[in-house]
Amino acid sequence: MIKIAPWALSVAPFMALAQGILQGDSGEVGEIAGAVGEILQWLVVIFIALAVVYFLWGLLKFLRSSGDERAKARTDMFWGIIIIAVMVSVWGLVGFLQDLTGVDSSSNYQVPDIPLP
Repeated sequence: MIKIAPWALSVAPFMALAQGILQGDSGEVGEIAGAVGEILQWLVVIFIALAVVYFLWGLLKFLRSSGDERAKARTDMFWGIIIIAVMVSVWGLVGFLQDLTGVDSSSNYQVPDIPLP
């Protein structure tokens, strides 16, 4: 931690000017933020799909097994349901908070400019 502090302080001026340098006239920061947002939306969908596949794999193992293997498959199905429930509820909570605060994820926001010296 102590070794990181001088490095962090040395790059602080560049971090403060990063928006003005990156944004320029065409708004690259907004484009980058939009691209990151789209990637994150796709990642959420992919993770939910993987959780559903995990649950279905547990269901298939449950139907084809017996004894201890069946108990393991039941545990896999249980955790698959928990994972799906948590991910969908967090996704819903984010949507609720967006509605509550008036943030629209589909609109373009103007990134404020930092005046350069």
